[in-house]
Amino acid sequence: MALVTDEAVTLAASDYSETSQIVSLMTLRNGKVRLIAKGSKRPKNPFGGRIDRLEVAQAVFTIGHRGGLGQLTELSVTDPLPGLRQSLPPFYAASCLAELILAATLDLDPHPELFKIAVHTLQRLSCGDDSAILMYRFEARMLRILGLMPEVRTCVACRRARPQNRSGLFSAASGGLVCRQCAGDHGGGIAVSGKALDALAFLAAADDRQADRVAMSPQTRGDVRRLLAEYWQHVLGRPVRAMRYL
Repeated sequence: MALVTDEAVTLAASDYSETSQIVSLMTLRNGKVRLIAKGSKRPKNPFGGRIDRLEVAQAVFTIGHRGGLGQLTELSVTDPLPGLRQSLPPFYAASCLAELILAATLDLDPHPELFKIAVHTLQRLSCGDDSAILMYRFEARMLRILGLMPEVRTCVACRRARPQNRSGLFSAASGGLVCRQCAGDHGGGIAVSGKALDALAFLAAADDRQADRVAMSPQTRGDVRRLLAEYWQHVLGRPVRAMRYL
């Protein structure tokens, strides 16, 4: 099989045998791949040591046949992201990012923009930047890129616009905001503040400089996290395990 060279983020690594590991990578040009790293646990191996998750690397591998495992032949870490392991908030945020990519993307379905945003978010988390804001922004942009962004500006049923700063009812099952007149036909929803809804819409499109200027009260942060947790649970069909620590 032909060898592929690609930029990668290590999302997961687990033991396969006494000497080998199974690794999941998100790559720039090939999307998510699952690979066997033969000999990675041996003292001398072509990977420079045991493979760890949450690192940026250059990978050389083969693509698996018909959904099977490919083989990792080389992995050169270009950014070990040391700051992720120095305190819990960035580590938990990075773990949540990896879990979302593993759960919400398909194998061999590349999303170059999402890859670049993921790397940038991990690097900023490693530098100690605000992990909550970084994750809100990453999640909003990931949802937009995957075509899953919920509607937070207009009612999904009657299309009536929500005035800025006005609170609303959010129905994950209905795909976003439902006004009070339509809520009964859509199973109701969770009450979310207008500031949280506005912040989520803004962060989905904001660049770094704009996002860095966002100021959220603890109440607004809690509302945004609750909304995103509820929506991801609906999209994935299960809670995001790492999100309980955010």
